[in-house]
Amino acid sequence: MATFVDPKQKVEIALDDDNRVWVRARMDLRTQTAVETDLMKIRVSSEQMGKAQNGRIPSMDIVFSLSAQKMILMKHNVVRWAGPAFESDGRLVPCTPENIERLDPVDCGDWIDLVAERIGTLNRRQTAIVTPPEAMDDPN
Repeated sequence: MATFVDPKQKVEIALDDDNRVWVRARMDLRTQTAVETDLMKIRVSSEQMGKAQNGRIPSMDIVFSLSAQKMILMKHNVVRWAGPAFESDGRLVPCTPENIERLDPVDCGDWIDLVAERIGTLNRRQTAIVTPPEAMDDPN
């Protein structure tokens, strides 16, 4: 079992015959923390701030978005892309968090799902089999 994540290790994901993205093989603790922090940010609207009393907001709706979760995972994990889908005027568009945000969710939705699912799979914890304490005391 590795203790440290190799930042140079990448996984290639084929989106179709012509287009590919590369993602981190595994998130390190810093990246995982950044993803979790971005997922948990609560954006307070100006309307809600207007209702604040003594600096406190009486109540707030919290909305979780599956699309936002996928975008955040991709912004922190997609490190490279190649193919005609990532070109504009015959030039490769740089793979940056800002350009990841600009992806068309209608045209790219299927492979956005594929990439986000693969990132999740690569970073899923292996669960250990835990023996209950009472079972360890039983000599049979």
